[in-house]
Amino acid sequence: MRSKTCLLIALTAGILVAGGALPALSAGTQAGAAPGRYTMTPTENGFLRLDTQTGAVSLCMRKDGRWACESVADDAKLLRDEIARLARENEALRRRLAELEGRKSGRPGLTLPSEEEVDKALSLMERFLRKFKDMAKRLAEDPQPGTPL
Repeated sequence: MRSKTCLLIALTAGILVAGGALPALSAGTQAGAAPGRYTMTPTENGFLRLDTQTGAVSLCMRKDGRWACESVADDAKLLRDEIARLARENEALRRRLAELEGRKSGRPGLTLPSEEEVDKALSLMERFLRKFKDMAKRLAEDPQPGTPL
């Protein structure tokens, strides 16, 4: 029963807001009288209250001998808010990407060494290994007295 009521409320609210019922409802007031801020529409368990200035819809029901109004979820507003949040996030990510790409193009970044640089590095490494091998060979040939091997 609760879901049926919620569905009825959502449909009525959608019809009132999206269907342009606002001018028709306010036209029903007496000639010369200023329309009020709220319009009321009867429902099975109470009534819907439409705020004609903001478009907010509330379900008003009698609880414990008092009338209480609860805001009806406005799916369109939630969607608009989510779209706005995603647009802000998208813009921030675009700015960050542009910043990172700007840095990359502003400095050379990682480039492969030339053949000459590779040959020079290998030559240095070869000399280092030869010297290390010669030193190890000398240590093995003439041990120091009193040094166990």
